[in-house]
Order: sequence, then structure tokens, then C-alpha cells
Amino acid sequence: MIIVNRGFDSYQFKEIVSWIYLQKKHFTMETAQLQETKLLLNAKKSYPSISIVLPTSTKYRQYRQDEEKLKLIINEVEDKIFQQFPASIAAPLIGKLFKLYQEVDFSHLSEGLAIYVSREQAEIFNLSFPVKEKVIIDKSFEIRDLLYETKHSHDYLVLLLGSKGNKLFKGFNRSIEGIEFKDAPKNAKEWEIDLHSKVGNFSDAKVVKDITLEKYLRDIDRCLSLELTNRDCPVIICGVERIIHKFKNITKNNNSILGYVEGNFEHSTLPAIAKNVAPILEKKIVSDEMESLALLDQAVGKNTYASGIRDVWKAAVEKRGRLLLVEKDYSCAAEYGKDKYTLNTDDVNKDSLNYIKDAVDDLIEVVMKYGGDVVFVDDNKLIDHHHIALITYF
Repeated sequence: MIIVNRGFDSYQFKEIVSWIYLQKKHFTMETAQLQETKLLLNAKKSYPSISIVLPTSTKYRQYRQDEEKLKLIINEVEDKIFQQFPASIAAPLIGKLFKLYQEVDFSHLSEGLAIYVSREQAEIFNLSFPVKEKVIIDKSFEIRDLLYETKHSHDYLVLLLGSKGNKLFKGFNRSIEGIEFKDAPKNAKEWEIDLHSKVGNFSDAKVVKDITLEKYLRDIDRCLSLELTNRDCPVIICGVERIIHKFKNITKNNNSILGYVEGNFEHSTLPAIAKNVAPILEKKIVSDEMESLALLDQAVGKNTYASGIRDVWKAAVEKRGRLLLVEKDYSCAAEYGKDKYTLNTDDVNKDSLNYIKDAVDDLIEVVMKYGGDVVFVDDNKLIDHHHIALITYF
């Protein structure tokens, strides 16, 4: 379905994306997606702005279907744009859309695709989570899915430990790539003690080997500390049980370690390593969600909260919004009421000039406009709050 919205004047996309970069934790890796998104920082409010969000398949054999589907959507947008706007406006926009279409690598897609086109901007984003199809023509870009992607994207380091060698990787979501581990010892042999001369001073060769391994791991930990001075991101440590246990006891980087994965990764491929560290990243998302829900419980006890779309809307417009919690798939059609503080969700008239297809999207913009934060939680986590809640300043 293509939606043309001539009603509510959404807040500038520039402010939304700026907020993402100011608030997002540990987002320091210069990925292609980050570089592209930065181009949108100067996006101007421009009607029409076209947003296309499309679910795609990671399976190679199905890429032709995604390609055909996107082309069909662009053709529908073309018809709609030329119906609503003069050729001097419509033609350049559609030209940008088809140019982006030609740039999509359909044989290497993620689970979703987001395309944004206006007179000033033209950008593509691969989304790493399932999405619902959306095609929206409005005064600003539809950023909910992009915001969700950004809030759930993580950059991190992966350190593979082994007595015969070590490797460092930088990761972003489910992708990792090797990087240089500056000044790190190649293997434990660099710290090897002469067993023939030292064994008399120790009970056996095993003790000597343990001391050698500990010196090796301390040197690696020192190099990791140096690496973290330039990269504000968490670390996942991988290695066999014996090495993991010893590293835990000597590391000075506990505050930066997100988790440990036990196993022999000496000959593992990059996809295999990414698969093994994925549960650690998922655990962090769950932990962050629980932390947000705990904050909401505290706010309920202090009566500094609002529940339900209408009360949340009123509090947000009053600039009281501190943290908005919303279920990932929650949406709500509404109409603007008698004043800016009122939202009507009963017997909504879709033909009204005050009609809002999804008031949650506009609410997210309001909260962020006034300096608040937004977190997404799993569906049904906020049933007692009618699927949406706002922690307020007062």
C-alpha cells in the first residue's frame, strides 16, 4: 500500500538521525551504513519524501523475487508521484529511485531493505531484522525501521585466544572482519621459558608452561587495553576452556568484556565465528530490554510515567518525555484532537485531514524532538501499559 500524507508536519529527519548518533552506545565503527547515514544529517524537510521499506530474503535463490517486487513498487510510486506532482518534481525523484534500484545487490541481501529518496537525498540501508512492507510519501522520511536497526546494531571486537596464536576481529551485527592486532605476540613461544634451566626451580614442566602462558596472556591483555583506547566498544573473548579461565583471572579489561565463548576456533571461518558470538549479542539485547523495563517499574512506583497512546501523547507534547518504551510491532491509527495535547483513537476517520495512519511513528518523533530517548521491546512486554509507556521527568 502506498500512503500519501498531506496532514501533520513531521519533525525534521535531520534532528532524528542526529539524535541517533548522539545517543547510541558504542557506535564508533566507520561502516558503510554509518557513512551513508551521515549523509542524511543535513537532510531538509522536503515534500515529497519517499520511504520504501521492503522485507527481503537472505537466500540466494529467492533474490529474483525481491528484485521484481521492488521494481513493481517503484512503478507504483512512479504512477502516484506523477499523478500528484508536476513533471519537474516527479521526474528527478523517480530517476533517483531507479538509479538506486540498479545499485542494489539482490544476490547479497539482509532481511530488510530501506530506501529513502527526496529532492536532496537518495540512500539505501540493509536492515538486519524482519520488516513489514511500507511505502510512504510524506514531508519527511519514515524512520522507525531505521531507528530500530540503529538501536539494535552493535559494533564490537572479537579476540580469538590460543597458545599457538591469536586473532582480532571487528564486528558489526552479524558480520566480522579481521583487523591488525598491534604489537600483540604471535604465540606463547615468544614468552617460552627454557624448560631445561628452569625445571629444577619448579615442581614440573607443567608449572613452567602455565607461567609461560600467563605471561603470554598478560601481554595480549596489555595490547587489548591499547586497542580499546582507540575503540569504544565491547569485546567478546573466544578460546578453549583452559585459556579462557586463565585470561579471566588476569585481564584488566573486565569492564569492556561482553562475554566469553569456549571452543577451539583455530581453523574457524568468519561466518562460523560470527555464528558463535551471536548469542552473546542477543543476550545483551535482552539485558538492555530488562534494564529498560526495570526503569519503567521504578517510574510506576514514583508515579512518573504515562501509559497508553493517548496519555503518552499528552505527556510527550508537554515535553515531559524521558524514555519512551514501545513494543516493536505496535501501531495505532488515530486523529489529532481538539488541541495539540489530544489524540483520538476511537472511530477514526481515514478520510479526515487529521488522520494519522500510525500515531506511534509521530510520537517517537515528538519524544526525540524534545530530547527524550526511545527503546523498543518485544511484543506483549507492555501489555499492562497498553503496549506503550513513557517514563516522564515529572
